Amino acid sequence: LFGLLPALAPRLNAGYSVLHGSRATASRGKQFLRAALVVAQVAVSFLLLIGAGLMIRSFLKLGAENPGFDPSHLLAMRIDAGFSRYMDNASQRSLRETIARKVGAIGGVASVGWISNPPFAPSGIIAGPDSQDFEIEGQPTSKGAPLPTVVATVADTNYFQTVRQPLVRGRYFTPRDDEKAPIVALINETMARHRWPNEDPIGKRISFDRQHWITIEGVVGDTREYGLQHPTLDELYVPADQAGGASSLVVRTAIKPDALMQAVRAAVHDVDPLLAIDQVNTLERFEYDSLTPSRLMTILLGLFAGLAVLISASGIAAVMALAVSQRTHELGVRLALGARHGSIVGMVVRQGLVLALCGTLIGVAIAASLARLLSTLLYATSPTDAPTYLAVAVVFLAVAAVACYIPARQVTGIDPLNALRQE
Repeated sequence: LFGLLPALAPRLNAGYSVLHGSRATASRGKQFLRAALVVAQVAVSFLLLIGAGLMIRSFLKLGAENPGFDPSHLLAMRIDAGFSRYMDNASQRSLRETIARKVGAIGGVASVGWISNPPFAPSGIIAGPDSQDFEIEGQPTSKGAPLPTVVATVADTNYFQTVRQPLVRGRYFTPRDDEKAPIVALINETMARHRWPNEDPIGKRISFDRQHWITIEGVVGDTREYGLQHPTLDELYVPADQAGGASSLVVRTAIKPDALMQAVRAAVHDVDPLLAIDQVNTLERFEYDSLTPSRLMTILLGLFAGLAVLISASGIAAVMALAVSQRTHELGVRLALGARHGSIVGMVVRQGLVLALCGTLIGVAIAASLARLLSTLLYATSPTDAPTYLAVAVVFLAVAAVACYIPARQVTGIDPLNALRQE
């Protein structure tokens, strides 16, 4: 459509063009239309570049987020024991202990733990946290009011030390927390702040059914188990020996965990060849994969923005090259009257930068009003983040300056004597 505009425009007077040759320049209306198109192109390109800048800044902040534990040198795998053969807690506990002992004997293995769903596991990322209603002893809920919810996770006595999830207060689980002992649990810091903001939660009790009460014995640090971009929810950990259901093995290694993947598999199958193993990977890889949607969006926006900037720079360069060619006679006269090549080049560059600056200012105004559409994709980044806007504007104007300078150098090839002879 835009390519057809020159063909649809009023035709130049052929006789006038032949008579005046290079002095025939575009009318003011055409010059204005050409400049307006360049300004619009710059504004749209700047808008895309702002979106890419915000996404890059957001992604960098997301990648630097602390997951709450040490994911390095950790290997995880889900093990399906089969309910028909390991139905009761005693047989499941024996299986976990046997596997942990067998895997722990492998050279290069530092520690072994069990968890119902390891951090950043694909199944957990897809399904999301499963929250359950509970009641706090001594804090009855008003009639009609919703009950508080918590994400319940099953972990064994070695899990927290294996992933290096810090203990804030109280104690970790011990082998004494078995099915014969009173039911205990650990909570994260977020739950402690939400439910007991001005109290020590140690010794408090909660219940999921108002019949079995769980005593809180410790508080552990917050983690981002379901993705770095998601806020930490209230989480409660119960011992595997009391609740069962810890079906994922987490192994900390002293060497690269990939090197021990096959050895750990073999050790598990030595215990029971019929055990099904899946979701085998390092926690660092799980964490990397959990950021795939944000990473993909950032890359796509960056590619589109880069192409838009390239097209805008080409448009500016083409317009300035055309302007220089149409003003060859004028510029030659200026040179003949004593103007320096540098000053002429600077004048041409400034004229091109005026277009780029106008487009940039319009782009800033549009971006400020539309960038909030990206707010759901951003992490800890304002859609009107001033440093990002400033950095993008500086980069864009620098590219525009280069795009203006290249055609402006044509001025150095103008012969002032030819301009005077024509005059």
